[in-house]
Amino acid sequence: MKTIVFAGTSIGLEEAGKLSGATVHSPVKRGDVTQAVKQGYDLIGIIDGIFSTGLQSVTGKYWSPCAKI
Repeated sequence: MKTIVFAGTSIGLEEAGKLSGATVHSPVKRGDVTQAVKQGYDLIGIIDGIFSTGLQSVTGKYWSPCAKI
């Protein structure tokens, strides 16, 4: 099974690699999971992520109509 773990702020990259035995990547951001699947990873662990950029996109796309009510 090809495994990738996204980590880096709450657990160090080296430590995450030792614990998981997986390929370790910096914190996940928008598009990283899709890219990992395209690269053949079939088990994806997310420990840390950069969600503010994605959240702004989701907020603008899905929540702005609610704000107008």
